[in-house]
Amino acid sequence: KYTYWNYNVDKVSFTLAANYKINRENAVYARFSNGFRSPNEEAYYNYFSNPTPDKPLKSVTTNQLEVGYKYYSRTFDVAVIPFYSTLKNLSFTDVFSDGKSENTFANTQNYGVEVEGFARLFNNILEVTFNGTIQSPKYKNLEAGSVLEGNVVRRMPKFFFNISPAVNITKSWRAYVSMNYYGKRFQDEKNVQTLPSFTEFGAGMSYQLGRIRFAVDGT
Repeated sequence: KYTYWNYNVDKVSFTLAANYKINRENAVYARFSNGFRSPNEEAYYNYFSNPTPDKPLKSVTTNQLEVGYKYYSRTFDVAVIPFYSTLKNLSFTDVFSDGKSENTFANTQNYGVEVEGFARLFNNILEVTFNGTIQSPKYKNLEAGSVLEGNVVRRMPKFFFNISPAVNITKSWRAYVSMNYYGKRFQDEKNVQTLPSFTEFGAGMSYQLGRIRFAVDGT
C-alpha cells in the first residue's frame, strides 16, 4: 500500500548584511537572515495519514541575527560572532523498536558565540583552522502550560569545536588531521536522558592537479 501526497511550499527568503572595514586589519559586520525549508518526510507522512488533519502543515522558518568582529594579519585571522536565532515548526521524529513513529513540532530559540580562527605559520608550510561554538538552544513560545518550555533542545550540544592542522608538503601535496569535539546532549525533549560527549579524529592527504583535486580521507 502506498500513500501519495502533493504539497507546495512557496516562500521568499532573504538576507540583509552590512560590513564596515575599520582599517586593513580590523572589520565589523552585521547580518540578518530569514529562511525556510520543507518539513521532513516523516512530517508529511504523519500529516497525510490523518484522514481529518486539524491543522495545516507548515514549513520550518528561521530567523538569525549575527554581529561579528574580524581581525586579519599576515600570520593569522580571527573572528568572534555572537548570534541569535529562532526556528518555528521544527519537526522531531522518532522511530521506536515496535516500528511506530512519533512526530512532534516545536519552536526553538538559540543564542551563542562562534569563534573562527586561521593561522599560517613557517612561511605557510603549516596551517591551522579552528572553529568553536558555545550556545544555548531552548524550546520557546510553546503552548501555555507546556512542560517543554525553557528546556534544552534535544540532540544539540551547548559546546562543540573543530581544529584542523595541515602541512603543505609541496604546492600540490597536502596532509592534514582534524579533531571534532561535541559536548553532551539530551536525548529527549524533557531533558531526562543524556547522550555523552564524544570526539572524532580524522586524517587525510590531497594532491592538486590543475583544477582537479585528489584526496584520501579517514576518520
